[in-house]
Amino acid sequence: MSKEPRAGREEILECQVMWEPDGKKNTQMDRFRAAVGAAFGLALENYDDLYHWSVESYSDFWATFWKFSGIVFSRMYDEVVDTSKGIADVPEWFRGSRLNYAENLLRHEENDKVALYAAREGREEIVKVTFGELRQQVALFAAAMRKMGVKRGDRVVGYLPNGVHAVEAMLAAASIGAIWSSTSPDFGVNGVLDRFSQIQPRLIFSVEAVMYNGKEFGHLDKLLQVVKGLPDLERVVLIPYLNFSIPVYRGEIQARNLGMAVEAWSEEGKAVWGESGELVCTKPLPCQPTHFWNDENGSKYRKAYFSRFPGVWAHGDYCRINPKTGGIIMLGRSDGTLNPNGVRFGSSEIYNIVEAFEEVVDSLCVPQYSKDGEERVLLFLKMASGHTFGPALASSIRSAIRRGLSARHVPSLILETKGIPYTLNGKKVEVAVKQVIAGRAVEHRGAFLNPETLDLYRDIPELQGF
Repeated sequence: MSKEPRAGREEILECQVMWEPDGKKNTQMDRFRAAVGAAFGLALENYDDLYHWSVESYSDFWATFWKFSGIVFSRMYDEVVDTSKGIADVPEWFRGSRLNYAENLLRHEENDKVALYAAREGREEIVKVTFGELRQQVALFAAAMRKMGVKRGDRVVGYLPNGVHAVEAMLAAASIGAIWSSTSPDFGVNGVLDRFSQIQPRLIFSVEAVMYNGKEFGHLDKLLQVVKGLPDLERVVLIPYLNFSIPVYRGEIQARNLGMAVEAWSEEGKAVWGESGELVCTKPLPCQPTHFWNDENGSKYRKAYFSRFPGVWAHGDYCRINPKTGGIIMLGRSDGTLNPNGVRFGSSEIYNIVEAFEEVVDSLCVPQYSKDGEERVLLFLKMASGHTFGPALASSIRSAIRRGLSARHVPSLILETKGIPYTLNGKKVEVAVKQVIAGRAVEHRGAFLNPETLDLYRDIPELQGF
């Protein structure tokens, strides 16, 4: 059983343990590892051993997991997967099988056991929903959907917060065989229509109001505009609204999931360990999206995921795999990668340094390109209340970046800003700011939480003439 190199840069070897297992071999993961060892005559000592087996023998892994997890099905599969096909071929998984996603999630025999814990802003108590209650509600939702004419293959969407009703509607749609998609009520009308118009839903679930930052905001005006923009929509349902066997390290995803051949790749398409690279998956997996809706020849799908490295899934994220812990450090979208003087790194590496300065409440790191294609790094700082920006602070941050990373990571310019744009799901909008700095128009501003802040980065005097 081969393993990747276990050495890497010293800068990520000092890891802060956030949680450590008690050492008792009584978890589901331990039982599964023992079952695999017994079935295949393997000595799997830890999660790392199990992971490497799961991606090298992924057909055996998924067959074993199917049996171990007790998947409920009406017809057994004829073949797990055709291993002669790669991930870009989108092979069929569990060919011939018949099962229902909702049935498998709701199969728990203990009706009184809690299935959901739900918390939300504006309500102090935690709502508990048992499996018995959840099954009953899903059955009611499904019966109502069928009465509305929803059938297998229809699209049902939710424009509502993550909560109990969203779960109930999703499971009800899945129980029928309908296709479910959802988006947060934080999204603006354009952002919602950009998503939902692609699949043309037949039914939409939504809410009349939402709570944000302690205030109630009406939702009906946005909902009405969304409904007008979906010509195939037939019904609107308004809902009243008011792994524990391995350590957890600070700033890291615990581990790569079993059966997922995830790696970080260099520009040359080689796996790198302890270095920043493109997040890729090299082998097929059952949860791989099979296609985009209304993309009949698959061209959009292939361009999105397989144009970067032929035959290998590239997700569009930048990451680093810690060779000491096996954890993944996410470094942001790869289309926002910084590469001054041939040194490729992610903006989050800079953010990790800057966040130690109490004078700074937020920051944004983006590249700027000259007409000749030369790249320089810009760092924008939003000051905390009671603090002012000045040369001394900029010098201190430069020194900290040089010590913590390298001289080549130090930004060419450090400037103050009064606002930093975010997406509706809380991600910094680096690519859009890069476009504004370059003098280009930004599309889909409705998908931003605070689109007005983009204008703060237009025509900045210090950036002219580069």
